[in-house]
Amino acid sequence: MIRQLLVSVALIATAHCQTSRGTVTGTVLDSSGAGIPGANITLTSQQTGIHLTTASNEAGVYRFDAVDPAFYDLQVVHPGFRTYVEAGITMEANRVTTVDPRLELGAAETRIEVSGQSSELLSTIVRCAAATSSRAKFAICR
Repeated sequence: MIRQLLVSVALIATAHCQTSRGTVTGTVLDSSGAGIPGANITLTSQQTGIHLTTASNEAGVYRFDAVDPAFYDLQVVHPGFRTYVEAGITMEANRVTTVDPRLELGAAETRIEVSGQSSELLSTIVRCAAATSSRAKFAICR
């Protein structure tokens, strides 16, 4: 009787510990192997497009818990480094997947966002094009 009770408790405890989700973790490193604190990490599901985001801690460590099984893309961004992307990371239930991104030094990226009405933008481009000649290498348009 006591033995059956102990076996039942052990089975319940084992079943309770299993989960349908997993964990993605790792350390963001520079080319020398030192951890990079404050890196922005995004984990994106290839199936749903849902983004999970976090930042690396002072040692460069990051962690995503309770990640649904699927295929994911991991992106790491930090000023002064090239953007790191790893596609097709497989997440399985009750597993820990480790990805240690190694960032390379790189120039800062420039991002241009255009806002306003398209007619304003188009008239500016037309005025600029009309003001340049075929021999001009560049033009400053306002």
